[in-house]
Amino acid sequence: MNIKELCLIGEAKTTHDYQTNHSMEQYISYFKFLKDKENPMLIFSCDWPILKSFKGLIYSLLRNNKYELTSKDIIFLKKTNL
Repeated sequence: MNIKELCLIGEAKTTHDYQTNHSMEQYISYFKFLKDKENPMLIFSCDWPILKSFKGLIYSLLRNNKYELTSKDIIFLKKTNL
């Protein structure tokens, strides 16, 4: 059986911290770390009201910095308060 190694990073963000300078630095660090991995996976969880904006921010950072990650390497989960 051939099992591929998966390199996984997960990060949760709130409405108040997903656009901070610190968070931007984190995202760039994750992209740089995962860019050379064979099977990268980046999972973000965020408050549901910011999901669309958060996705746009992440994909914009990827495009502008020419990282090798694509939308198939990133999963977004929305947090809900039940």
